[in-house]
Amino acid sequence: MKLKIVGMLLILFFIAMIRSVFTVYHSSFYDLGIYSEALSRIHAGDWNPSIPGRNIFIFNDHFDPVLIPVSFFTRWISPPVLGMISEYLVLLLCWFPLNRLVKAGRISEQTATFGFAFIALNHATTDALQTPFHPTTWGMLPLMFLLSSVWLEETWMMILSLLALFCCREEFPLMGLSIGFMMMVMRSGKKQTLTGALTLVLSMAWAGFVFFIRPKVFAGDIVSYGSPLILKALRHPFEAIASNLSPSMIRFFLERTLPLFLLLRWRDLKANFRWFAFMLLATSPVFLIRIASRQWAFHYGTAPLIALLFALLPALESSISSRASLLTLTRSDRLRNGLAYGMLFVIFMSELVKLSSQSLIQTSPTSALHQRFPNLPGRTQALARSKDALEHDLRESRQASGDGQSPKLLVENNLAAPLLLHPEGRTVYFSGGPQPATVEPYDYIWVEKPPFGDPWPLDLSKVEKLIQTARSTPGAQLIQDDEFVFLVKGKFFKVSGF
Repeated sequence: MKLKIVGMLLILFFIAMIRSVFTVYHSSFYDLGIYSEALSRIHAGDWNPSIPGRNIFIFNDHFDPVLIPVSFFTRWISPPVLGMISEYLVLLLCWFPLNRLVKAGRISEQTATFGFAFIALNHATTDALQTPFHPTTWGMLPLMFLLSSVWLEETWMMILSLLALFCCREEFPLMGLSIGFMMMVMRSGKKQTLTGALTLVLSMAWAGFVFFIRPKVFAGDIVSYGSPLILKALRHPFEAIASNLSPSMIRFFLERTLPLFLLLRWRDLKANFRWFAFMLLATSPVFLIRIASRQWAFHYGTAPLIALLFALLPALESSISSRASLLTLTRSDRLRNGLAYGMLFVIFMSELVKLSSQSLIQTSPTSALHQRFPNLPGRTQALARSKDALEHDLRESRQASGDGQSPKLLVENNLAAPLLLHPEGRTVYFSGGPQPATVEPYDYIWVEKPPFGDPWPLDLSKVEKLIQTARSTPGAQLIQDDEFVFLVKGKFFKVSGF
């Protein structure tokens, strides 16, 4: 009954969060636009499509072939919606790796319940879900199955989970290397040694393809994320460590981990220290990459959070079980339990309230986000009218031309996502994006008028200049030009750099 109640509460929370995240006028083209474009463009004749807004082939950027099977469902669900639904579905399914440990007798239902709440309600997870969507977040589920399989010593489930995890981001084979090595070094038994060797070989093969073969056989430029990171770390080895120990970062880490440490007892951690050390070393690449890059926000934070939970799970089970076996909890135990769950709930709800306030608060709060996206009736109505007008004009133009050419749309960063809800028949670029000047001319320009909207990577003055240039372009046809929105049709050159 307890788990059903917790599950129902979490589902209600997720529904509330989905309501906020689906405010697509607040969403940046990155990463929502990139992966929505990928899902809509992947098909049997093109497994590695070009993404106009990123100006690169999708798997030349990050190598995450999990997009291929997911793209099959775009025939029924719009790509941005599909991507965000997938993230929530992945999060809900994260209960099952923990439940496997319950059925195997490794942890109790109480520990599994807290573990799931710790993952689902954690600031790292809500942060990832607020920046939809990214295959790294999808990797939460195979990562949890992988680490639970390592504990249960289930070879084939571990290998399947490992391969599924590799499909979510090119960094994960590096963790496969460390897991395989640590299983061969620290785990006893022939089965563990063979499993570790198989893991090591598979990880080496996948990493070899991604980092050495892919750049030679894939057409187009390959983005290298690892080399600059390694060079920077070698040049300034202590800079990254120092930056991760600043007061703001320490507060950030405590916000994400303190609920877990409140339930732990030091003697239980000492008793399970061998597993703790094994798991931290086995998953060390996800920590080292984030320390070196100082990338803990957005979708980057979920993997180290899961790794930390599984490293501490046996100790957490001992701590929770020992308290549960007492006839009466001490005042200290009750306080620690209350603080642990209370922190999770308060941090989660604070993020939810902050998101919902974007839709519920009519006045402009002091934050920059609310100042850019106020829920002013005139603004929201102007955006809706302009989108309807644009969609209508695109349909008429497509019917009139009949040449199969996709109109090129240059839009403000936050206006790209709504156009990708129905991506067919248009090619979307965002102002200031990485597209080359050779894609010009653009057929439409659609921006919010300063000070509203998200001009990134531009500033407001450049948006003003873009509007002036477009308005003065010969043959330009104004579709909407009011207090909030500027929408124009024509042939626009020399506007890529704005």
